Amino acid sequence: MTAFEPSAVWTAKRRSFRNIYDELKETVDWLGQFKPNHLTTRIDKYKKNLLLLADAHDAGKVTELLESRNEEILMNSFLEASSLNLIYRGLRSFDKSDAALRQKIKVLFGGPEHSNDENPATSNNNSARNMSFELVIAARFAAAGYPIDFGTDADLFINDTPQVFVESKRIYSSKRIKERIDEAFAQLQRRYAAVDPKMQKRGLIAISISKLINPRQKLLSTRNVDHLRAVLNKQVERFIREHERYWAERDENTVGVIVHFHVPAELTDENEYFTCREIGLNNTKPIDSPEDRYFTEVGRRLQ
Repeated sequence: MTAFEPSAVWTAKRRSFRNIYDELKETVDWLGQFKPNHLTTRIDKYKKNLLLLADAHDAGKVTELLESRNEEILMNSFLEASSLNLIYRGLRSFDKSDAALRQKIKVLFGGPEHSNDENPATSNNNSARNMSFELVIAARFAAAGYPIDFGTDADLFINDTPQVFVESKRIYSSKRIKERIDEAFAQLQRRYAAVDPKMQKRGLIAISISKLINPRQKLLSTRNVDHLRAVLNKQVERFIREHERYWAERDENTVGVIVHFHVPAELTDENEYFTCREIGLNNTKPIDSPEDRYFTEVGRRLQ
């Protein structure tokens, strides 16, 4: 049996209520140039809820606020504003002159206001949050210095040597995990077939398990940073180990899977609240092969 390198997992920088509220103004200024529908209405609600959370934290009354108001609505604002800020940080060098990015951002504020109201089984109202995840992944690669291009059919194209195609999938149901991964591989096969066969090319699949693990966007209560890292690490590692058979050695060009988990968390020992992103990497190629070394470098740069 071919040996595979264990996945590498880390926790991204934490963002508090006040951090996210303060940064949101710059994010909105940047998003405004793309003129997406419903921007002001949606952002105003996020800002209102973030300010409630930040003020409650300063007063030591977050628990009381969550008990007296709808926790899921407050956490929805917390998580979605956090994602918008990350998109801004990674992609702020782009502007409205990029027609492909302009179209993607216009999708961001469609669909229901709350993640709980998504229903992919009966409608297509999950497009906005699917797009948000695509842009979060693009922002991570852009911030790592990769030359990204939105003007292809791929969710993300890295115009480099090798050329890299990334397909992003949000997982909603354990019953459809294999189906969503198969769909990503089929999309990558079309990307590979459409380019010059002499060109060096690679493929990656980015998977969000946030909706699968925490469908109601509940606050994760942990004691401290070490406890938080252990809980998040366990969730991501478990998903990888239970499902890696669906992506192991499927084709010669797809080199690995990136598993992403975004959650609001409480550190009870420190009375702190954050959004956290846990990222797991799992390769699909033998250890120390050129493809494995490339994927290892991706992981190093994304940290």
